[in-house]
Amino acid sequence: MPNRHFFSLFLLAAGLIGGSSGAAQTTGATSSAATSPVVELSPFVVNAEEDTGYAANSTLAGSRLKTDLIDTASAIDVLTPELLRDIGATSLDEAIEFATNSDVDVGVGMTSDNEQFGAGANRINIRGLEATRTRNYLPISYGADLFNVERLEENRGPNSILFGIGSASGIVNINTKRAQLGRTFRSGSFAYNVEGGLRATLDLNQPINDRVALRVNAAKSDLDDPVAYHAGRKFDGLSLAATAKLTDRIRVTGEAEWGHTDAVVQNNRTQTDGVSNWLNAPVPRYTFNDFANPGVTLTSYGLQSLGTGQRGTYVDNNGTAVNFRSLHQSTGNGLPLYENNSPELWDRRVNAGGPGQLLSVDYRALGATMELKINPQTYLELSFGHNDSRTSGNGFIMENLKGSPNAYYSDKVTVNPYAGQLYFEGQWRQFDRTTDYSSYRATLSHEKDLGKFGNYRLALMAEKDDEEVFNVQRRETWVDANGVGLFNSSPENANNTVYRRHYVTTEGDWESYYASSPATDGLLSGVQLSSGQTGYTTWTNQAVPQTNEKSYHTGLIGLQARYLDNRIVFGLGYRYDKLVNDSISGGSLRAPVTNERIQDPSTLAETQYVGRTKTAGVVFHISKQLRLMYNQSDNFGLPADSRKEYPNFSAGAPTSGKGRDFGLGYTLWDGKISGRISRFETDSKNVYVAGLRLTNYNNALRGALVSADVLTQAQSDAMFIDGTGGVSDQHVEGYEFSVTANITRNWRLTARYAFTDGYTTNSFPDQKEFLTDPNRRLGGFGGLSFYENPAWANLPLSASNSTTIAQYISDYKDLLATSTSPDGVTLPKNVRHKANLLTRYTFLDGAVKGLNIGGAVRYAGATDLGFGTDTSGNIIRLIGDPKANLDGFLGYTFQKFWGLQRLSFQLNVKNVLNNTDYIITRRNSNGTIRDVVYPQPRLWRVTANYSF
Repeated sequence: MPNRHFFSLFLLAAGLIGGSSGAAQTTGATSSAATSPVVELSPFVVNAEEDTGYAANSTLAGSRLKTDLIDTASAIDVLTPELLRDIGATSLDEAIEFATNSDVDVGVGMTSDNEQFGAGANRINIRGLEATRTRNYLPISYGADLFNVERLEENRGPNSILFGIGSASGIVNINTKRAQLGRTFRSGSFAYNVEGGLRATLDLNQPINDRVALRVNAAKSDLDDPVAYHAGRKFDGLSLAATAKLTDRIRVTGEAEWGHTDAVVQNNRTQTDGVSNWLNAPVPRYTFNDFANPGVTLTSYGLQSLGTGQRGTYVDNNGTAVNFRSLHQSTGNGLPLYENNSPELWDRRVNAGGPGQLLSVDYRALGATMELKINPQTYLELSFGHNDSRTSGNGFIMENLKGSPNAYYSDKVTVNPYAGQLYFEGQWRQFDRTTDYSSYRATLSHEKDLGKFGNYRLALMAEKDDEEVFNVQRRETWVDANGVGLFNSSPENANNTVYRRHYVTTEGDWESYYASSPATDGLLSGVQLSSGQTGYTTWTNQAVPQTNEKSYHTGLIGLQARYLDNRIVFGLGYRYDKLVNDSISGGSLRAPVTNERIQDPSTLAETQYVGRTKTAGVVFHISKQLRLMYNQSDNFGLPADSRKEYPNFSAGAPTSGKGRDFGLGYTLWDGKISGRISRFETDSKNVYVAGLRLTNYNNALRGALVSADVLTQAQSDAMFIDGTGGVSDQHVEGYEFSVTANITRNWRLTARYAFTDGYTTNSFPDQKEFLTDPNRRLGGFGGLSFYENPAWANLPLSASNSTTIAQYISDYKDLLATSTSPDGVTLPKNVRHKANLLTRYTFLDGAVKGLNIGGAVRYAGATDLGFGTDTSGNIIRLIGDPKANLDGFLGYTFQKFWGLQRLSFQLNVKNVLNNTDYIITRRNSNGTIRDVVYPQPRLWRVTANYSF
């Protein structure tokens, strides 16, 4: 929502609802009833008011019907409102750290800047595998703010009764706040972050009469990044909800939510050294011109040629444009720049994209539900849900820190005013992603009690979902006054790439280490290049945009059966999912005038998938204190849109998952302590793996033979392979332990531990087949073995790439061997050990009445980063660093304060010990560090929660 409208809506809502009378009490985000709360009888609704402290009582996740957690066989964690308040969480990423077996993947294994700037939400892993995010069990593509969230649920394992299409690891679901009948409360909060930033929230619930209620939630925040210069995040959110009890049998609910995020993103890719060889040369910072110093050996002076390709570069220091074609640059050792390596060259606070590295997310979510009570045993729910989002990112793709050795420009006359200075340069790219998701659902539940023959609940569901996703990646490009490519008529040609360079004029002034951005400084117009052209810049599609439209058709039947006075509870489910996928991505046309590549609608391809998934679980209550649980389930997931299957290059097959959980649940001390100990196993098949794109490798080799006149173009075209990336299977297994205790009415505690072991299997099967292609499926020519002709071994790949065919093939085999080395051994991105503990104690009497104190410990073991090879060729396991954090909080509550019904102040201190050591997130194949990230330093935040 645009900022200019936010406060007007905020104040309007406050005025409309705040003008009504009614007492209120609140504790942070949740409130106590001013009148007796309405008892929720619907089997489709879980009310967070039923949760006590850190302990939740019920869920929809086990059977699609409201069920007590102690009767649910599947592995589910609920983060209650009180827990979320105590940890001071404002986002899903912050909160999920306190679930049993989840972690947020921040840069681990990141192989492309696209992954950072092209996404609005971090990847969340459950049990080492990527999880699905949902909002009220509808998928979302954006990072969720918690301003209108009632509670969070972590659902582990491939639970098909909950979702048929999704990740085999499970889902993270947020339940949003509903308007509540029979209650009036008005609450809000203000938070101040001492590192810079404010946040305000408002929660207003007002019954209009005994049958209609409205609820408004709003949030506004502006938080700086405590690590990187120029980085920060602003968020505006507004949510409206209504509940109407039309009759004693019919109730209608609705909600609408809008959110807008503006962020300046920290560049998490660790830059590498491209300058130290030049700095340490016999003549440090040596500058030369190739006509006055013809005898200089480039390598010995730490120099290399920039090549003969066009290199139109905008120098933002003086606003000039230089073509650095055929000039030179410095070289370095290629090691990453971080504080323990080259502190004099780089600092953790540097953000090379500066304030122009923008990420913008707009989202909208709408929902409506009608619940019909047919009779006391039978309910019907009709619901509609919609959410859409647009994510736009501007990313600076930097090409390392370097030095300028050129005394003159290419004309050999113009003096380079920055000769001998350090600089960094790179390309600017723009990433746009639009998603649109709508769901139509009908659910029928019926309960039948047959006395000593058992109690049965049946759920029937029919659902239709429509999803549309559009992706485009653009690059800043040089064009002429007519919009045609400046150096090549095809705008996307690499010669038209715009480079932006920034010279470091004051070394060590880290805040100034950033390049200009077209997002903040504008595109270039009428710039005179040193090579004589007059250039303009524009955004050009770097690749053909991708459009995918998906339609889902679902039928589900679930049965819950209870025997022996509820001592044995069975859950069974069967789900049918049909996915129709329409994709436009393989073909392109040329746009008029600009000659830019755009989508060709005639290449629309439709693919259908069908999944039949099952769930079976049982809970056996040995006693009131102990119960045995077993659950097994499966699911299937979405295929990668860019993957092609062999031999007909059709759309890739979907993933599939199977899993089982079994263990012991316990409820002790009259329900004050509860938890579970369980063992789990999950297998996921046909998971897309980026890299080793056969199209690229095959194209390079057949192109080399065409250039050498060994093959005709027609023969080469017949050998085309349309395949992108690979797949692998994944296996995880391990143990989970949880305990939640409301030990006394003023002492809360929760603790969780998980051990997850995993490995990949059957990685890159198509790439392995490409080695020999014995059945001649991959284009019908015999695969890589076709190119291993001794007569062709020394042919170069191209005029600009001197790598020989033999070396290229050898490199491919080495990379394939390394990429498949984790099979049977480890699962990249898995964290084997995870643990957290949270506790709070509140003083209820005496001089310190109203004071509460608590703390949290979070631990994550070393992340598996894959495998590589040492200098002897031996396989080595690559691991990251363990992470441990200690948090604390201190609060005080006034029952009445200056007309407020309740006022509380809470101080949250994250990273109490101020542990700021870097965390390794990626290693090179030889085990050396490739990427690191820095944790947030000690962070103090004061929050005032109030009701009025």
